[in-house]
Amino acid sequence: MYLFMRNVRILKQLRVTLKSDYFRIRTKRQSELIHPTLSIWKTTYVTFWILVSTTIVSWAILPLFNKGKDLPFKASYPYDTKASPVYEITYIHQVVGIFLSAMASLNIDTFMAALMMIIGAQCDLLCDDLRNLKNSVVSDFVASLIECIKRHKEILSFAEESNKFFNMIVLGQFFTSTVTLGLTMFQLSLVDPLSTEGYPLLFYESSLTVQLFLYCWFGNEVEIK
Repeated sequence: MYLFMRNVRILKQLRVTLKSDYFRIRTKRQSELIHPTLSIWKTTYVTFWILVSTTIVSWAILPLFNKGKDLPFKASYPYDTKASPVYEITYIHQVVGIFLSAMASLNIDTFMAALMMIIGAQCDLLCDDLRNLKNSVVSDFVASLIECIKRHKEILSFAEESNKFFNMIVLGQFFTSTVTLGLTMFQLSLVDPLSTEGYPLLFYESSLTVQLFLYCWFGNEVEIK
């Protein structure tokens, strides 16, 4: 969140760039052209949201089924957490805290995937413009070709600025997610996967996998296009 807010100036500039003529959709065919890419992003977002939400809900409610007054997460507090109403307040604090943290992480991850999706879609639109150059007369052909070259430079510039915006965020997310993935798999090996302790770990493991998949899939699509 700190790095996101620190780079918000770049984000505002990217928003201005997206509104320029170079990035607008020119025909209905072009709108249909980018629809599959947008659908993949939406499907991935919904899948990620379901996994994260299920993980949070399982973390929040499963301790309630235990006999003792357990908290969702083990932590050290300067007071007796098992006494009421301190226990209830601490419990709610942990649930709200992890919910806000998870939602912020989820939306930043999917937002960065959206930036990569936009770059890939713009490459598709540029290719469509280039394919239609042959239908132009000579004077229009030259002007359209110059316009395509300028548009290509704008796409490359947008990709470079996007990279500046999220490169450190991706580095941090990738490092922590990879380490957490390994630690979660180790924890999973210590419990029954189909137990009340195993289900949250399975959903959490799936969430981390989808998170890494976001960067790899959409980043690879940008490289290819």
